[in-house]
Parts: sequence; C-alpha cells; structure tokens
Amino acid sequence: MVEPFVRPEYYEYQDDDKTFREMVLVSKMFLEPTHQYGRSVTEAAVNKILRSGYVRNLSVVYLSYRNDLDLYAIVDGNHRVEVAKKLGIDRLDSKVYIDLTVEQEAEYYVKLNSYKHQTSLDRFRAKIVQKDPDALEIKDMLAGYGLYVAPSMGSAATNAILAVYALEKVQLNHGTVGLRDIIDILYGAWGNSRRAWISPMIEGMRQFWMRYHPVVKKEQLIDRLKLMTPERVLADASVGVYHSETSGSRIGKVVLYQYNKGRRPESRLPEWVTNPTQNAEHMRTTVVPARKNVQAKQAQVATEQLEFPNDNWAF
Repeated sequence: MVEPFVRPEYYEYQDDDKTFREMVLVSKMFLEPTHQYGRSVTEAAVNKILRSGYVRNLSVVYLSYRNDLDLYAIVDGNHRVEVAKKLGIDRLDSKVYIDLTVEQEAEYYVKLNSYKHQTSLDRFRAKIVQKDPDALEIKDMLAGYGLYVAPSMGSAATNAILAVYALEKVQLNHGTVGLRDIIDILYGAWGNSRRAWISPMIEGMRQFWMRYHPVVKKEQLIDRLKLMTPERVLADASVGVYHSETSGSRIGKVVLYQYNKGRRPESRLPEWVTNPTQNAEHMRTTVVPARKNVQAKQAQVATEQLEFPNDNWAF
C-alpha cells in the first residue's frame, strides 16, 4: 500500500491541494521508464538551448511526485533538465503534481504542450497512455499487421509507424471501416516498406479510396499496386517537388492511372474530380448501375451461347 504523501523537506509554498512549487533536486527527476509520453531528448534540442543563453533563467519544469519511488517523473521540461545536468545545476524551479496516475500525467503533458512545438507523434503517444479509444483503435489495428507506433520521430525500425496524423485523418473522416481498408491496401501491396507508410502515401491512398471505393475491388487494386514500388509511386507523383496540387492528390492520380492501365474503356474508372463527394455520387448513380447492366448483358450472352451453341453460324 502506498503511504500518504509527505512534503519534501525543501518546500517553499503550496499552490493548492494537488500541486506545490519547490526547487527540486535534478538528481531526483526522471523520464517515465517506458517513455510512454513526452518528447524524446535530442542532443540538437539541448544544444540549441545552450547556444541561446536561455540557460541563465530556465523556466519552471512540471513534475509528478511518485511517492512510491520518492522521485519526480518529468511531465514537461525534459530538455531543460538535461541542460541543467550538463551545466551542473543541482536544482530547478518546479511545479509538482501529486497523486497523479500515469494516464493523468499524459493528459497534463498534452495540455501543457498544446502551444509548443509538439509533434503529432508526441500527442498520439500521450493519447495512448490516456487510453483514448480512437488512438487505441489505431494502435491495435496496426498491431494486427505486425506494425506499431514509433516511440520517437528518430525511430528507424522497419515496422515503426511515424505518420499517425495521416491515420487519424483517415479514421476521423471514414471511420473504422475506412481505416481498415487503407491499412489493408497499403500492407497488402507493400507490407512494412517504410515508404508505404509515410504521410503523403497514406493521404494519397485515402484520396483515391474515398472517390472510387464503391466500384473498386480491394484485391484487384492491391494486385495492381504490387507491380509498382512505393518509391516508384512517389517519383511518378513528383513528391518532394514544389507543385500547386497536394502530394496526396497527385499520388491518388498515380494510383488511378495504375489501376486503369491496360483495362478496356468500359472497365476503367472515371476521371479524377476535384470534389470527391460529387465523384462518389456519380459512382453510385451512374458508374455502378452501368457496370451492373454490362455484367448482366454479358451473363445473358454467355447463357444464350450455352443454350444455342450454333447461333453464331453465318448465313
């Protein structure tokens, strides 16, 4: 059983029942062991603070007192703590929270950093700790394919996904079914290839799928995409080159071209339209019925040929 909270000796003043302010020993601060939330410490960020001269007046850091360890988890300020260590500063002005769970620490991290240079990956990892249902759905869905959310932006692991914002956009706009469709297509075509899971590629596939999913068979699309590498798709879409059109839209058009290549005119998908809502409506009201009509006629002809095999004789 965890003992009741006892204020450290070096105590200045109390803000309220759940927080207090004190000069905390740097040696007693630590990052969450599994680093479930917060930005990873980078040498570049530490050196930037050192060069700025900002070290003379390091702003307050936010800590969570872990009574069972008698230590302070860093909620916000990990780079400032690293700078202090390098300069031999033994105490930092700190606002300390007490009686927080790890989930609550992650929640405070998101709130405190809403105005800072926080990456979408930082926020997403914090959401996972908070047990946000949407973030957990993405995490669990990726796990089903042997993929996982990267621990930091510098992660080089093959199965690590960095582009969580693009996946969140798919989930927000198209729900669980749309999210699974996009992941199915990308993984089915290219597995865990790193280039398949970057933001422009995910967004490009989303733009294609939202326009054409009513009439495209997922398996056929995957087979077509296997004929290209992700690098070829990106090159054909001129990703990385300035263009007035978004990279997602250009990638979507490359996917459309690849799907239509070699098909008979009546089997091709219609031209790309700017307004995907209008395109989807066109697909539902015109293309789908037309294809069903063609298929019905083909089936009728095949049946007649079976019943009257000599009807093709010339007179």
